[in-house]
Amino acid sequence: YALKAVNANAYALATVAANATMYLRSYLNVAAGQTTDLTDMDVYYSGYGYGLRVYRASSSGKICVWDDISVSQQGCTAAAVSTGTWHKVEVAVTSGTSTGTTSLWVDGTLAFTASSLNNGNNFDTVRFGTNVGEGGTEYIDDVSVDTAATGNSSSLNVQDSLHVGGT
Repeated sequence: YALKAVNANAYALATVAANATMYLRSYLNVAAGQTTDLTDMDVYYSGYGYGLRVYRASSSGKICVWDDISVSQQGCTAAAVSTGTWHKVEVAVTSGTSTGTTSLWVDGTLAFTASSLNNGNNFDTVRFGTNVGEGGTEYIDDVSVDTAATGNSSSLNVQDSLHVGGT
C-alpha cells in the first residue's frame, strides 16, 4: 500500500539517529489537478524544525529541493515529471554550515548537485508526505532512509533504515 496524501497535512514521520549524511528514496506519483507545490520528503534537524524539502512544483511540474535554512531553492530537474506515473526520487544530503551538499536523482538520472551549502546540523528527522495548505493528491511508496546510498550493498547491515507503507 502507498501513502495517499490529499489536500492536507498527511505524512509519515520518523526520528532517526542524528547523522551528517542521509540518503532518502521514495516513489512518487502525483495525480492530475495539483494546485500548489506538493512535498514528497523533508529531512531536518529537530532542534531547528526545518531543513530541506523535496517537492513537485505546481507551476513547472519539476521536482525541486528547497532549503529552509538559507531560504533558497537548491535546484530542480531540467524537465517536468509527468502526473499519473510513478517516479523514483532519490536525495543524498550532507549537513554543514558552509560545506553541505545536496544531490537529486529522478528515475535514476542525476538532476543536480549543489555544494558549499548551509544545510544545518546533523539530520535526525525525516518526513514523507504533504504539508499544511498543499493542494493536490500524491501517492508515496517504498521509502528508504539510510546513511549509505540506497541500493548500495553496504546499507544491508545499517540499523537506522526506515521503510513505510500504508493506506
